[in-house]
Amino acid sequence: MQSSAWREARVSASRARTAPEDEQREAAQDSVAVTVSRHCLDTYLGSCAGMEGNPAASLWFCDVRSNSEPVAPASMLLPVAAPLVWDAAFRLRQRELLARWATQQKIARIAAAVCNAAGGMAPCEAKEYFEQHLYGPAGREFKLTLFPLPTGEAGARNWTRVYGNQPALNPQERYLELCRDGMRFRAIGALRRQRQPKVIVCLGARNTDDFLRAFGFGGTCPTQHVLQPADQGKLIQVYVDGPTTLLVCPPLSGASGLNSDVLQTALGRFVAGFM
Repeated sequence: MQSSAWREARVSASRARTAPEDEQREAAQDSVAVTVSRHCLDTYLGSCAGMEGNPAASLWFCDVRSNSEPVAPASMLLPVAAPLVWDAAFRLRQRELLARWATQQKIARIAAAVCNAAGGMAPCEAKEYFEQHLYGPAGREFKLTLFPLPTGEAGARNWTRVYGNQPALNPQERYLELCRDGMRFRAIGALRRQRQPKVIVCLGARNTDDFLRAFGFGGTCPTQHVLQPADQGKLIQVYVDGPTTLLVCPPLSGASGLNSDVLQTALGRFVAGFM
């Protein structure tokens, strides 16, 4: 990710990422009156905010939004210099929360199934993969979000409560369009062209146009695959552009999603065929 604003923010962002969680929560309470400019917000969105793992990995995952806890508006002034990695220090800090991160556990199950089917490492159960391998500094996967501002588990219902005093973020569609037209989608596309992953697994068919636009797959015609390890099939759209295959899949939760261990494992085996 090569924007000048992003490079200039490395020192400040590195300092911000070391702040203890309790200090960040206090900052959130104290920053209610801070108004973030559109330029600062765009610079934040064009950074590594909402990214985890190893961008040099062959397997990428992309979600629509983050359901992690909201950040203080003031922290948007500080772009994130590098993707978050789940190293030993991170796992120690988050040891009491890891068990609650259901989406990440589901991604670990998919990633473990990919590795087991494609080879390259000893067979690994999903729990072991989550606890020891997921998003490692030199790991086998990378994850990012299209719209990275976290809103917590309540999602859109949290928006006004968390960001209601920010003109650059309201109405929410203004923020979404800034991601699409500004530095966020441009940065994602540039990173994809630079790193050329083998597979990008996009989670959320309702946002197909956004995935194609962000990763530079516009105008690419898909083929279809029905993932059907049991009775109910799930449709996957398959797009190919050069060395990269992009899969648009249902989300990992909800009645119509890939919400079972069987479906997630089947998706991993399907992905392995493109690795």
